[in-house]
Amino acid sequence: MGGEEVAGCFSPSSAKSSFRELDDEFLQTQTRIWLGEVLQTRLDEHVNISGLLADGELLVFLVQVDDAKSYSEKRMLKGTK
Repeated sequence: MGGEEVAGCFSPSSAKSSFRELDDEFLQTQTRIWLGEVLQTRLDEHVNISGLLADGELLVFLVQVDDAKSYSEKRMLKGTK
């Protein structure tokens, strides 16, 4: 009876499992949107975000993008003084 439907109702463990799946899907979608904005590209919705983050290459690239943006902003601020 752990995750099975009983008389039209879901058991608590089934509800938790369903919530986790929806939560994971939501977080993957939001991460995909954020990465797309930061990288100025559109990520395929079938791309596994966990896999991209797990190998570390994407994180290194994000740091490089952030550093470049910070450098540009500092140069712009120096130019306005």
